[in-house]
Amino acid sequence: MESILKEKLVDEIWVFADRSHFRKKLAPLHHREKMLEIALKKINSPKIKQISNNSMSFDVSNPSSLFIYQQFKKHFPEKKFYFIGGSDLLLEIKDWKGGNSVKKIIKFLIVPRAGYPIKFKRHDWLYLSKEIELIASSQIRDWLKEKQYKGKHLSKKVFKYIKQRGLYKIIK
Repeated sequence: MESILKEKLVDEIWVFADRSHFRKKLAPLHHREKMLEIALKKINSPKIKQISNNSMSFDVSNPSSLFIYQQFKKHFPEKKFYFIGGSDLLLEIKDWKGGNSVKKIIKFLIVPRAGYPIKFKRHDWLYLSKEIELIASSQIRDWLKEKQYKGKHLSKKVFKYIKQRGLYKIIK
């Protein structure tokens, strides 16, 4: 997020925990929102805001990316919104609910990721200029489950939260 702000691609970043994912078993939403809150405190930037259903005057609990994007556009018509994702996301969008509509309607800010070259750039999307180390949350969850996590990609406070609550099958 800090790299995106440094490149001045956007004025601010609104972050929210994924409502559901079509292929992933996720921890309950309230835990993911709390982990996000803990992680964002470490960054401590006024340009990064956490969004939750409780912080909005409209419903963002629907798991559909398209629905959430349309709600933001409806309630904040003066703002431009982009979903941020790694270049590996380009391969997944077609599998999303309403994937073809998603690609046509939602604007994305793509972060180059090792092993996933960007072969085609859309004129209405944004692209971070350099590749940054980007680890999928699914990779971290797998490391945690397999007890292979080395402590590099999570803050100590987030890891402690996960461990104390036994999320992702970590033994207390």
